[in-house]
Amino acid sequence: MRDRTLAMSASLLLTVAHLRRPWERTRGDHTLSSGSDRDELARIYRNEQNRDHRERTYERNRRLYL
Repeated sequence: MRDRTLAMSASLLLTVAHLRRPWERTRGDHTLSSGSDRDELARIYRNEQNRDHRERTYERNRRLYL
């Protein structure tokens, strides 16, 4: 009985260890497989791309107009 309880506890710990908050996820994490996780990764990637574009545009405009 004790072995079974330990095995269940270990399984639960492994499951919980794989759950992370969305803001802790990164663009390079490809271990997430469910649809909502893929959507979240796509959103994070788009936000990073938009930020990169804004920074490039800002630098270009700064060089042109200053």
